[in-house]
Amino acid sequence: MIAKYSALLEPVVNALQSIALDVVKASQHVKRILQLLKSHRDNPERVTDEIIKDATVVAEKVGLEEDITSMPRIVGKQRHRSNHPAESPSEFWKRSLIILYLDSVITSLETRFAEENTPSFALSKLHPAQMQTMSVEISQKLVKLSLSFIIYQT
Repeated sequence: MIAKYSALLEPVVNALQSIALDVVKASQHVKRILQLLKSHRDNPERVTDEIIKDATVVAEKVGLEEDITSMPRIVGKQRHRSNHPAESPSEFWKRSLIILYLDSVITSLETRFAEENTPSFALSKLHPAQMQTMSVEISQKLVKLSLSFIIYQT
């Protein structure tokens, strides 16, 4: 599961670590990823079923004979692991893992790439190497945006 969602974020990570750092484009890509993650969060049953199916295939390949899709036993008082009441293993894993993980990733991305951060992302365009390749109109817009950001911050 983590590999699946990490693969979605890999182009953003690569863009943010590249020499031609374009935070604005990366932010736009993150918004598209957020839409996808939110659609997965709205339908966690489908995601859970896919993950359980993939886990079962991997378990068969490595020769695990026990049922990996089973649910941990539920007890009255438990301290060190999830103890979510559920009717099925799919429901248990959805409640204790899938929903929590998706909520965490969505919240982190929304915080880091919030709309109010867009003016600060645009400041990266004021680097001389990037300003050499842009038109006068775009550079004027960036200067105005930067000034509004500076005024907003004070």
